Amino acid sequence: MSMTKRNKYSVIVTSQLNTLLEKIKNFLESEGIPVEHVADIETFCAKFRNNTPELTIIDDSSPLHKHFEELQIFKKIVDQSPLSIIVTDTRGTILYANTRFASLSGYALEELLGQNPQVIKSGYHSKTFYESLWKTILSGNDWVGEFLNKTKSGELYWERALISPIKDENGKVFRIIGIKEDITERKKMLEELVQAKDKAEQSDRLKTAFLANISHEIRTPMNGIIGFAELLKRPNLSLEKQLEFVAIIEQSSKRMLGILNDIIELSKIEAGIINIELNEVNVNNILEELTEHFKKEAEEKNLFFECNKGLNDDDAIIISDYNKLRQILTNLIRNAIKFTHKGGIKVGYRLEGNYWHFYVEDTGIGIPEEYHQIIFDRFRQVQEGTARQYEGAGIGLAIAKAFVDLLKGNIWVESSRDTIGATFHFTIPYQPINHKQTSMEKTGTLQIKRPISILIVEDDEKSAQLLAEMFANEPVTIHTATDGKQAVEQVMKNPIDIVLMDLKMPEMDGFEATRIIRSRFPNLPIIAQTAYTFSDERKKAFEAGCNDYISKPISINKLYEIINRFINLK
Repeated sequence: MSMTKRNKYSVIVTSQLNTLLEKIKNFLESEGIPVEHVADIETFCAKFRNNTPELTIIDDSSPLHKHFEELQIFKKIVDQSPLSIIVTDTRGTILYANTRFASLSGYALEELLGQNPQVIKSGYHSKTFYESLWKTILSGNDWVGEFLNKTKSGELYWERALISPIKDENGKVFRIIGIKEDITERKKMLEELVQAKDKAEQSDRLKTAFLANISHEIRTPMNGIIGFAELLKRPNLSLEKQLEFVAIIEQSSKRMLGILNDIIELSKIEAGIINIELNEVNVNNILEELTEHFKKEAEEKNLFFECNKGLNDDDAIIISDYNKLRQILTNLIRNAIKFTHKGGIKVGYRLEGNYWHFYVEDTGIGIPEEYHQIIFDRFRQVQEGTARQYEGAGIGLAIAKAFVDLLKGNIWVESSRDTIGATFHFTIPYQPINHKQTSMEKTGTLQIKRPISILIVEDDEKSAQLLAEMFANEPVTIHTATDGKQAVEQVMKNPIDIVLMDLKMPEMDGFEATRIIRSRFPNLPIIAQTAYTFSDERKKAFEAGCNDYISKPISINKLYEIINRFINLK
């Protein structure tokens, strides 16, 4: 065969060809492709006249070049794939790994070759898991599943894998290829969705239980109020029975009011409209009030009630929110009495560095440790459902925790199955003041040195009647107005010493009436009285010109205290 007749052939130096073929052969074998199946190669040798090195002629019709180029392209695709790709032999020795596998695992390519995939094993999966995987692959079937693997630095990651066997011409498995996708973020998102779903379902269950519970808690005292009010209508009812029924109605009313107040407070907390109102607070005074309030209730259950003041009255004055602090202690004491049947309750505080440490200790039924956190969640109780032994809406501790958080403090409980009772602790920052505060004398009587005139501004007839009855035995002249316009007229034509101003009224509301009266009588005491308990309502009242604020239902002692303070200042 002459050179001129073989013009379709390329001439390649033998030494270069051998090097090229060796590289191709090695690459194909590393990919598990038998070399003899790639192409039929035709060659011949010849020598030039000047005794140049031997040349080998390869027929251009051979597909070798084409296969080689395709393999190079294929290799680039595999190397640059966003999927993790690995090739092993049947013993698990890594023969090939692409760049994505290396970057995801944290190992360099040279570190992976010759190793076993166990280098990324996390220890999460069982021995049986891997045995089943290998059995599936070596039997010639694909395996699809998920792995929790570990990087070189120890970080865990999830992969979704397709592992397939590669068979030779005889159908025998001689290579294994794994194609894997990083699903760590997907798993994380799925886990978060599952948790959110579980939380939503749990919240829905708790709300359903809460509504059923609240219905019971409201209807029970209402039954006492309405039922005994009906019995009071009976003719010839003895005075003793009348007083007994009135006491029951009063007790039931206070119970229902407490439930409604808790619901309102929780609603304000969830709406994010609870604000802190910092003022001078005498902690000892709060403890004295609560002792007076709860001691009788404790004694009715044959329980002792002990109050331990950590400081004297002059040193027990701090800057805090009086109402929030009192409510926290009230909720804790109420729970302590409810769940204690013998022994008693200790309430107190101590100053620890920059914190006030309060505690309410009881000798009651105790709280299992597994409930120490969830009892501060809204609607949660140790006993839940219709078979529960103790009454309550399950929101008192949630409110206490929310208020402690607002005061930048911490609350926790100490109790277990092995101890008697439970001790609730909470801390709040200590903010002392630089002067002594004289505690206001508290009295259940109206202490005035002369007859006074009070204007009751109230659009609700029963509420106005109630306020008037509170002064029935006092040297007080009562004037009334049913809206803001009448209130202004009454002040203009009568000598008024103090105004009890309802805020929500027709024609002209209490805010506008207060502004007008204040512009003409700058020193006249105006006390806002309303069923609204939101702090912004209180703020608006003070901005309009009110001197103080009292919430409905109005306590006669609280009302007398306010009037004593303002009248005796004149």
